[in-house]
Amino acid sequence: MRQLHLKKAQISGAHDGPLPSWDRSSRGGGGGVRGGEESRGIDEAALAINHLLGIAALGLVCVWCGNVRGGLLWNSPNKDLLFNFHPVLMIAGFVFVHGQANLTYRTLTGSRNYKKAIHFLAQGLALVLGAVGFLAALKFHNDRGIDNFYSLHSWLGLTTMTLFVTQWTVGFVSFWYPGGSTAARSSILPWHIFSGIFLYTLSLVTAETGLLEKLTFLQTSQAIERFGRESTLVNSLGLILVLLGFFHALALLTPKPPR
Repeated sequence: MRQLHLKKAQISGAHDGPLPSWDRSSRGGGGGVRGGEESRGIDEAALAINHLLGIAALGLVCVWCGNVRGGLLWNSPNKDLLFNFHPVLMIAGFVFVHGQANLTYRTLTGSRNYKKAIHFLAQGLALVLGAVGFLAALKFHNDRGIDNFYSLHSWLGLTTMTLFVTQWTVGFVSFWYPGGSTAARSSILPWHIFSGIFLYTLSLVTAETGLLEKLTFLQTSQAIERFGRESTLVNSLGLILVLLGFFHALALLTPKPPR
């Protein structure tokens, strides 16, 4: 009878929708009050640092492209202003919003359906921002007569975009509408969670290669100095993205303390 109740509880959890983090608060032995307080402290610190690093990354890329690189303008004789949409929107969508969406079940209060709706809508927003940023890079290349998809960064970007669309579509069909069977949700859920973490990691790797590629172009063409302020800003942004990846994984994988 006890096994039957446990089985029903597991299926019920899968039926409620995808969790972008493993809630392992019920696992393990008795750490007691002290263990719970330590776990809560790590969890809250990881979440706070994750939010701060995300805001810092978004702020730096906006300063870089909006100020140092001259601003953002879709239709302009200066095609560099068109390109500036690309790093801003990709980091805004696939790094900042995507990261916040992954943490929905950790940071929000309310019903499971409410959290699931916010998670789904935030991932949709990330996809829209990323798609526009993707189109900005394509338009910039086409307007300048530059070949498309010749670099590792572009291949990673295309892979990230394709997998993101696939992940969002499968998640919508399986957990939202029309919704899969209980057994199907139960089997899909672990892969949905794994894919979400992998996609965020891939987004960070793609962003890092993009920063490296752009900075290399600027330095080799002697448009900026290797040890100048702009190089320092871009390198700092890259370092922040590395730290963001670490604390994002920590926030997702740290056992959630009992409330």
